[in-house]
Amino acid sequence: MKKLSISIVVLSLLFAGCTPPYNPFKITKEDIHTKVKTVGLMPLFIQTSVSDPNKAKEEFENKITEKLKLCGFSVVPSSEYYDIYKQFKDSIGPMYDPCTGKIIEEKFSICCLYERIL
Repeated sequence: MKKLSISIVVLSLLFAGCTPPYNPFKITKEDIHTKVKTVGLMPLFIQTSVSDPNKAKEEFENKITEKLKLCGFSVVPSSEYYDIYKQFKDSIGPMYDPCTGKIIEEKFSICCLYERIL
């Protein structure tokens, strides 16, 4: 019985080594470079415990922008994203029910969908 268990473990390890590594991306790098020309940055949220969150945010965004441009992409800054998103969010009205304080799921879902499209 012990030999059977060891054999099963060994066979499992052998077959596990034969499978290709998991790739979470559904699009290849080549497809991204041929189809995507512009990348819009979403606003970064830096914890307030950082000594100067605005400076850190600016540094990160500058480095990300630099790297994307080196890869041949046009970059839309996060400030433009934020302005467009804020206009949309303001146009659909309050996100929370004023009586209960609970989030209005329909509006939240619409906002999340729009955020992905934007």
